[in-house]
Amino acid sequence: MRVPLGVNTRNAPIQGLKTILRPPARLAFNMLSWVEGKVSPEYELRYSPTFIIGPPRIGSALLYQIVTYALGTSYFTSLAIRLYVKGSPAIPIFAARLAKGFGLVKRHHETFESYYGNGLGPGGPDEGSQIWNQWFPERYVGSEDRCMRFHRDIYQAVAATERIFDRPFVNKDNWHSVRIQALVHIFPKALFIECLRDPLATAQSIFIARTQDFPTSNQKPKDLRAAWFSVKPREYESIKGKGLIEQGCEQVYFTEQNIATDRATVGEHRFLSVNYRELCQDPRREIRKIADFMTNHGAPTQIIRSIPASFNFSGKRKIDKASYLAMAAYLEKLYGRPMEIDNTNP
Repeated sequence: MRVPLGVNTRNAPIQGLKTILRPPARLAFNMLSWVEGKVSPEYELRYSPTFIIGPPRIGSALLYQIVTYALGTSYFTSLAIRLYVKGSPAIPIFAARLAKGFGLVKRHHETFESYYGNGLGPGGPDEGSQIWNQWFPERYVGSEDRCMRFHRDIYQAVAATERIFDRPFVNKDNWHSVRIQALVHIFPKALFIECLRDPLATAQSIFIARTQDFPTSNQKPKDLRAAWFSVKPREYESIKGKGLIEQGCEQVYFTEQNIATDRATVGEHRFLSVNYRELCQDPRREIRKIADFMTNHGAPTQIIRSIPASFNFSGKRKIDKASYLAMAAYLEKLYGRPMEIDNTNP
Protein backbone atom coordinates (compact mmCIF):
# COMPACT_ATOMS: atom_id res chain seq x y z
CA MET A 1 0.00 0.00 0.00
CA ARG A 2 1.39 3.40 -1.00
CA VAL A 3 -0.10 6.44 0.71
CA PRO A 4 0.48 9.81 -1.01
CA LEU A 5 2.13 12.49 1.08
CA GLY A 6 -0.42 15.08 2.10
CA VAL A 7 -3.35 12.64 1.75
CA ASN A 8 -2.58 10.64 4.87
CA THR A 9 -4.64 12.07 7.73
CA ARG A 10 -3.97 9.47 10.40
CA ASN A 11 -2.11 12.00 12.60
CA ALA A 12 -4.65 14.85 12.28
CA PRO A 13 -6.05 14.46 15.86
CA ILE A 14 -2.52 14.32 17.23
CA GLN A 15 -1.54 17.47 15.32
CA GLY A 16 -4.54 19.31 16.73
CA LEU A 17 -3.70 18.24 20.25
CA LYS A 18 -0.08 19.27 19.77
CA THR A 19 -1.19 22.74 18.69
CA ILE A 20 -3.16 23.18 21.91
CA LEU A 21 -0.48 21.72 24.15
CA ARG A 22 2.56 23.22 22.44
CA PRO A 23 3.22 26.17 24.85
CA PRO A 24 3.06 24.12 28.07
CA ALA A 25 4.84 21.24 26.34
CA ARG A 26 7.69 23.52 25.31
CA LEU A 27 8.12 24.65 28.92
CA ALA A 28 7.87 21.09 30.28
CA PHE A 29 10.30 19.58 27.80
CA ASN A 30 12.75 22.45 28.15
CA MET A 31 12.72 21.73 31.88
CA LEU A 32 13.22 18.06 31.08
CA SER A 33 16.22 19.00 28.94
CA TRP A 34 17.69 20.92 31.83
CA VAL A 35 17.08 18.04 34.25
CA GLU A 36 18.59 15.54 31.82
CA GLY A 37 21.70 17.69 31.58
CA LYS A 38 22.00 18.00 35.34
CA VAL A 39 21.22 14.50 36.60
CA SER A 40 21.99 12.19 33.69
CA PRO A 41 25.49 10.87 33.09
CA GLU A 42 27.50 11.70 30.01
CA TYR A 43 26.58 8.73 27.85
CA GLU A 44 29.31 6.95 25.90
CA LEU A 45 28.52 4.87 22.85
CA ARG A 46 29.17 1.16 23.21
CA TYR A 47 28.49 0.28 19.60
CA SER A 48 29.03 1.75 16.15
CA PRO A 49 25.92 3.73 15.12
CA THR A 50 24.63 2.80 11.66
CA PHE A 51 23.10 5.26 9.18
CA ILE A 52 21.06 4.28 6.11
CA ILE A 53 21.70 6.62 3.18
CA GLY A 54 20.83 7.19 -0.47
CA PRO A 55 18.84 9.63 -2.64
CA PRO A 56 15.11 10.03 -1.88
CA ARG A 57 12.65 7.44 -3.23
CA ILE A 58 15.37 4.82 -3.50
CA GLY A 59 13.78 2.20 -1.22
CA SER A 60 15.61 3.22 1.95
CA ALA A 61 12.34 3.42 3.94
CA LEU A 62 11.67 -0.28 3.33
CA LEU A 63 15.30 -1.09 4.15
CA TYR A 64 15.00 0.82 7.43
CA GLN A 65 11.78 -0.99 8.33
CA ILE A 66 13.36 -4.38 7.63
CA VAL A 67 16.54 -3.65 9.59
CA THR A 68 14.82 -2.23 12.68
CA TYR A 69 12.19 -4.96 12.73
CA ALA A 70 14.34 -8.02 11.97
CA LEU A 71 17.46 -7.07 13.93
CA GLY A 72 18.02 -6.16 17.55
CA THR A 73 18.55 -2.41 17.20
CA SER A 74 17.69 0.89 18.83
CA TYR A 75 16.29 3.89 16.97
CA PHE A 76 14.35 7.13 17.29
CA THR A 77 10.75 6.04 17.82
CA SER A 78 7.60 7.52 16.36
CA LEU A 79 6.78 8.54 19.92
CA ALA A 80 9.77 10.91 19.82
CA ILE A 81 8.23 12.69 16.84
CA ARG A 82 4.78 12.86 18.44
CA LEU A 83 6.33 14.46 21.52
CA TYR A 84 8.77 16.61 19.57
CA VAL A 85 9.15 20.24 20.55
CA LYS A 86 11.73 22.29 18.67
CA GLY A 87 14.80 23.16 20.70
CA SER A 88 14.43 20.32 23.24
CA PRO A 89 17.36 17.92 22.69
CA ALA A 90 16.11 15.61 25.46
CA ILE A 91 12.98 14.58 23.51
CA PRO A 92 14.43 11.45 21.83
CA ILE A 93 15.92 10.38 25.17
CA PHE A 94 12.66 10.95 27.05
CA ALA A 95 10.72 9.10 24.33
CA ALA A 96 13.16 6.19 24.46
CA ARG A 97 12.61 5.90 28.22
CA LEU A 98 8.83 5.92 27.76
CA ALA A 99 8.94 3.39 24.91
CA LYS A 100 11.17 1.07 26.93
CA GLY A 101 9.22 1.53 30.15
CA PHE A 102 5.83 0.83 28.56
CA GLY A 103 7.08 -2.04 26.40
CA LEU A 104 6.21 -0.25 23.15
CA VAL A 105 9.25 -1.59 21.30
CA LYS A 106 8.40 -5.18 22.24
CA ARG A 107 4.96 -4.63 20.68
CA HIS A 108 6.51 -3.20 17.52
CA HIS A 109 4.43 -4.45 14.58
CA GLU A 110 5.65 -3.66 11.08
CA THR A 111 3.39 -3.40 8.03
CA PHE A 112 6.29 -2.66 5.63
CA GLU A 113 4.16 0.03 4.00
CA SER A 114 5.58 3.28 2.66
CA TYR A 115 4.61 6.55 4.34
CA TYR A 116 7.46 8.71 3.02
CA GLY A 117 9.65 7.74 5.96
CA ASN A 118 7.04 8.30 8.67
CA GLY A 119 6.61 5.72 11.40
CA LEU A 120 3.40 3.93 12.33
CA GLY A 121 2.98 2.76 15.94
CA PRO A 122 4.60 4.79 18.75
CA GLY A 123 7.18 2.05 19.38
CA GLY A 124 8.17 1.74 15.73
CA PRO A 125 11.05 3.53 14.00
CA ASP A 126 10.86 7.00 12.55
CA GLU A 127 13.64 8.64 10.57
CA GLY A 128 13.38 11.61 12.94
CA SER A 129 13.90 14.37 10.39
CA GLN A 130 12.48 17.00 12.77
CA ILE A 131 15.03 15.98 15.38
CA TRP A 132 17.98 15.98 12.98
CA ASN A 133 16.90 19.27 11.38
CA GLN A 134 17.24 21.13 14.67
CA TRP A 135 20.96 20.32 14.50
CA PHE A 136 21.82 20.14 10.81
CA PRO A 137 21.09 22.69 8.05
CA GLU A 138 19.31 21.49 4.91
CA ARG A 139 22.41 21.39 2.73
CA TYR A 140 25.71 19.56 2.38
CA VAL A 141 27.55 19.49 5.71
CA GLY A 142 31.26 18.88 6.17
CA SER A 143 33.17 17.84 9.27
CA GLU A 144 34.11 21.42 10.24
CA ASP A 145 30.70 22.99 9.66
CA ARG A 146 29.26 25.45 12.16
CA CYS A 147 26.54 22.92 13.11
CA MET A 148 29.26 21.08 15.01
CA ARG A 149 28.38 23.33 17.95
CA PHE A 150 25.56 20.83 18.49
CA HIS A 151 28.08 17.97 18.65
CA ARG A 152 27.26 17.08 22.26
CA ASP A 153 23.45 17.15 21.82
CA ILE A 154 23.66 14.92 18.74
CA TYR A 155 26.05 12.48 20.40
CA GLN A 156 24.07 12.29 23.64
CA ALA A 157 20.74 11.68 21.88
CA VAL A 158 22.17 8.71 20.00
CA ALA A 159 24.29 7.35 22.85
CA ALA A 160 21.41 7.58 25.35
CA THR A 161 18.97 5.86 22.98
CA GLU A 162 21.48 3.07 22.44
CA ARG A 163 22.10 2.70 26.17
CA ILE A 164 18.40 2.71 27.13
CA PHE A 165 17.61 -0.12 24.68
CA ASP A 166 21.06 -1.73 25.05
CA ARG A 167 21.18 -2.28 21.29
CA PRO A 168 23.17 -0.70 18.43
CA PHE A 169 21.60 2.47 17.07
CA VAL A 170 20.28 2.58 13.49
CA ASN A 171 18.75 5.54 11.67
CA LYS A 172 17.57 6.29 8.15
CA ASP A 173 17.35 9.83 6.89
CA ASN A 174 18.13 10.58 3.26
CA TRP A 175 19.68 13.85 4.40
CA HIS A 176 22.46 11.81 6.01
CA SER A 177 23.70 11.29 2.45
CA VAL A 178 25.11 14.83 2.56
CA ARG A 179 26.24 14.64 6.21
CA ILE A 180 28.62 11.68 6.06
CA GLN A 181 31.80 13.51 7.03
CA ALA A 182 30.00 15.41 9.81
CA LEU A 183 28.54 12.17 11.21
CA VAL A 184 31.96 10.53 11.20
CA HIS A 185 33.35 13.58 12.98
CA ILE A 186 30.73 13.16 15.71
CA PHE A 187 30.75 9.35 15.71
CA PRO A 188 34.28 8.15 14.81
CA LYS A 189 33.07 4.55 14.41
CA ALA A 190 29.95 5.35 12.36
CA LEU A 191 28.79 2.82 9.78
CA PHE A 192 26.72 3.41 6.65
CA ILE A 193 24.38 1.24 4.60
CA GLU A 194 23.89 2.72 1.14
CA CYS A 195 20.68 1.74 -0.61
CA LEU A 196 21.10 1.41 -4.40
CA ARG A 197 18.38 1.44 -7.02
CA ASP A 198 18.11 1.87 -10.78
CA PRO A 199 18.51 5.66 -11.33
CA LEU A 200 15.60 5.81 -13.79
CA ALA A 201 13.20 4.19 -11.32
CA THR A 202 14.39 6.54 -8.60
CA ALA A 203 14.09 9.68 -10.74
CA GLN A 204 10.63 8.60 -11.87
CA SER A 205 9.53 8.17 -8.25
CA ILE A 206 10.81 11.64 -7.37
CA PHE A 207 8.91 13.05 -10.36
CA ILE A 208 5.70 11.39 -9.14
CA ALA A 209 6.25 12.65 -5.59
CA ARG A 210 6.69 16.22 -6.78
CA THR A 211 3.93 16.35 -9.38
CA GLN A 212 1.25 14.12 -7.82
CA ASP A 213 1.86 13.58 -4.10
CA PHE A 214 3.81 16.63 -2.94
CA PRO A 215 2.84 19.29 -2.16
CA THR A 216 -0.86 18.85 -1.51
CA SER A 217 -3.23 20.45 -3.97
CA ASN A 218 -4.11 23.39 -1.69
CA GLN A 219 -0.40 24.20 -1.23
CA LYS A 220 0.84 23.62 -4.77
CA PRO A 221 2.91 26.58 -6.03
CA LYS A 222 2.51 27.95 -9.54
CA ASP A 223 5.97 26.70 -10.43
CA LEU A 224 6.68 23.14 -9.23
CA ARG A 225 10.37 23.71 -9.73
CA ALA A 226 10.31 25.68 -6.49
CA ALA A 227 8.81 22.76 -4.53
CA TRP A 228 12.09 20.94 -3.99
CA PHE A 229 11.73 17.45 -2.54
CA SER A 230 14.11 16.09 0.12
CA VAL A 231 17.92 16.04 -0.11
CA LYS A 232 19.86 18.95 -1.58
CA PRO A 233 23.17 17.67 -2.93
CA ARG A 234 26.26 19.84 -2.90
CA GLU A 235 25.38 21.01 -6.42
CA TYR A 236 21.87 22.19 -5.46
CA GLU A 237 22.42 25.85 -6.40
CA SER A 238 23.28 24.87 -9.97
CA ILE A 239 20.32 22.46 -10.21
CA LYS A 240 17.41 24.38 -8.69
CA GLY A 241 16.71 26.59 -11.71
CA LYS A 242 16.31 23.70 -14.15
CA GLY A 243 13.19 21.83 -15.22
CA LEU A 244 11.56 19.10 -13.14
CA ILE A 245 13.05 16.25 -15.14
CA GLU A 246 16.56 17.70 -15.04
CA GLN A 247 16.22 18.52 -11.34
CA GLY A 248 15.15 15.00 -10.40
CA CYS A 249 17.81 13.30 -12.51
CA GLU A 250 20.60 15.52 -11.21
CA GLN A 251 19.36 15.15 -7.64
CA VAL A 252 19.78 11.38 -7.92
CA TYR A 253 23.09 11.55 -9.76
CA PHE A 254 24.81 14.18 -7.61
CA THR A 255 23.55 12.74 -4.31
CA GLU A 256 25.17 9.45 -5.32
CA GLN A 257 28.32 11.31 -6.36
CA ASN A 258 28.43 13.12 -3.00
CA ILE A 259 28.18 9.76 -1.26
CA ALA A 260 30.91 8.23 -3.45
CA THR A 261 33.28 11.12 -2.72
CA ASP A 262 32.71 10.91 1.02
CA ARG A 263 33.00 7.11 0.97
CA ALA A 264 36.49 7.48 -0.45
CA THR A 265 37.32 10.15 2.14
CA VAL A 266 36.14 8.42 5.32
CA GLY A 267 36.95 4.85 4.26
CA GLU A 268 35.17 2.13 2.30
CA HIS A 269 35.34 -0.23 5.29
CA ARG A 270 32.50 1.74 6.91
CA PHE A 271 30.06 1.05 4.05
CA LEU A 272 27.79 -1.73 2.92
CA SER A 273 25.81 -1.40 -0.32
CA VAL A 274 22.35 -2.96 -0.55
CA ASN A 275 20.54 -3.20 -3.88
CA TYR A 276 16.82 -2.44 -3.62
CA ARG A 277 15.84 -5.05 -6.22
CA GLU A 278 17.77 -7.76 -4.37
CA LEU A 279 16.30 -6.58 -1.07
CA CYS A 280 12.79 -7.09 -2.44
CA GLN A 281 13.60 -10.43 -4.07
CA ASP A 282 15.34 -12.00 -1.07
CA PRO A 283 15.15 -9.81 2.07
CA ARG A 284 16.16 -12.68 4.36
CA ARG A 285 19.47 -13.08 2.55
CA GLU A 286 20.09 -9.33 2.63
CA ILE A 287 19.29 -9.01 6.33
CA ARG A 288 21.83 -11.71 7.11
CA LYS A 289 24.45 -9.72 5.16
CA ILE A 290 23.54 -6.59 7.09
CA ALA A 291 23.68 -8.39 10.45
CA ASP A 292 27.13 -9.77 9.59
CA PHE A 293 28.36 -6.35 8.48
CA MET A 294 27.18 -4.64 11.65
CA THR A 295 28.46 -7.38 13.94
CA ASN A 296 31.87 -7.42 12.28
CA HIS A 297 32.21 -3.64 12.56
CA GLY A 298 31.40 -2.93 16.18
CA ALA A 299 27.58 -3.09 16.18
CA PRO A 300 26.82 -6.65 17.29
CA THR A 301 23.26 -7.67 16.47
CA GLN A 302 21.23 -10.69 15.51
CA ILE A 303 17.95 -11.58 13.85
CA ILE A 304 15.13 -11.39 16.42
CA ARG A 305 12.05 -11.44 14.17
CA SER A 306 11.08 -13.18 10.96
CA ILE A 307 10.39 -11.12 7.84
CA PRO A 308 8.53 -11.98 4.60
CA ALA A 309 10.35 -14.09 2.01
CA SER A 310 9.95 -11.34 -0.61
CA PHE A 311 8.36 -7.98 -1.36
CA ASN A 312 6.69 -6.67 -4.48
CA PHE A 313 9.14 -5.05 -6.86
CA SER A 314 8.26 -2.99 -9.89
CA GLY A 315 10.49 -1.38 -12.49
CA LYS A 316 7.53 -0.34 -14.61
CA ARG A 317 7.00 3.02 -16.24
CA LYS A 318 4.42 4.96 -14.23
CA ILE A 319 4.49 8.36 -15.91
CA ASP A 320 3.79 9.57 -19.44
CA LYS A 321 6.09 8.07 -22.04
CA ALA A 322 7.58 11.34 -23.26
CA SER A 323 8.70 12.39 -19.76
CA TYR A 324 9.97 8.88 -19.04
CA LEU A 325 12.12 8.70 -22.17
CA ALA A 326 13.42 12.24 -21.65
CA MET A 327 14.39 11.21 -18.13
CA ALA A 328 16.18 8.09 -19.41
CA ALA A 329 18.11 10.07 -22.03
CA TYR A 330 19.19 12.69 -19.49
CA LEU A 331 20.34 10.04 -17.01
CA GLU A 332 22.32 8.25 -19.72
CA LYS A 333 24.27 11.47 -20.32
CA LEU A 334 24.92 11.90 -16.60
CA TYR A 335 25.94 8.31 -15.88
CA GLY A 336 27.55 7.57 -19.23
CA ARG A 337 25.73 4.27 -19.60
CA PRO A 338 22.37 2.97 -20.86
CA MET A 339 19.37 2.97 -18.54
CA GLU A 340 17.09 -0.02 -18.03
CA ILE A 341 13.97 1.13 -19.87
CA ASP A 342 10.53 -0.42 -19.44
CA ASN A 343 9.07 -1.06 -22.90
CA THR A 344 6.11 -3.16 -21.76
CA ASN A 345 3.70 -0.21 -21.44
CA PRO A 346 2.31 1.28 -24.67
